[in-house]
Amino acid sequence: MTLRQGTRLVVLGMRFTGREVHLLTHTAEPAPGAVGEPHLYGCTEFVFHLEPRVASAGDVARVIQAIERLLAWTPQERFCAPGVEQLCLEP
Repeated sequence: MTLRQGTRLVVLGMRFTGREVHLLTHTAEPAPGAVGEPHLYGCTEFVFHLEPRVASAGDVARVIQAIERLLAWTPQERFCAPGVEQLCLEP
């Protein structure tokens, strides 16, 4: 299942593990499935890798800002290591 941009998600849970923030989410309303398939609810976990200085600061506002920045990147802004979507840098 692929979610379209703008799909509304509800955060059901959040946890920190080292420098990672894990968000457990669920679609707020049924999302379209494959062509001819019914609309479905979906649940997934998003993992955000934080910079060490953000993770160690203990400041929730900085963590939220870092996640918002990651979500705001466009493909033109993002530079990823070949074949490794998790290793991306801001130009």
